[in-house]
Amino acid sequence: MIAPQALRRTEEANHLLMQAARPVLEQLGQAIASTRYFAILTNAQGVVVDVSGAIDRRDRRVDLITRIGVDLSEPSVGTTAIGAALTELQPVWLHRGEHFLTSTRCTAAPVHRCLAPTAIAPACWT
Repeated sequence: MIAPQALRRTEEANHLLMQAARPVLEQLGQAIASTRYFAILTNAQGVVVDVSGAIDRRDRRVDLITRIGVDLSEPSVGTTAIGAALTELQPVWLHRGEHFLTSTRCTAAPVHRCLAPTAIAPACWT
């Protein structure tokens, strides 16, 4: 669970990023709505700042990683496409055993900005 103060700090610190990315994130979410995929937008540190798509909150794993303020960086949770994309500054695809959630396929690509890279990651649960 993310404390309300931490959630508010995350939203305030990433307001411009969220504002700029939201139209694209919503389009991506609509494009993948009929799949089991969803998109996660993180800041340059791997902290979730926005999500879009078919998020099944009944799946505890999905519910946990799609909360605003959750740290999905490699030091925090282990190997993720988000962490790898932010480290390598290029698109990354992880398949099952390579991901910290071993039954997951995940892809991420950094969004290069003039101030800092950010990851946008559609993820799939199978």
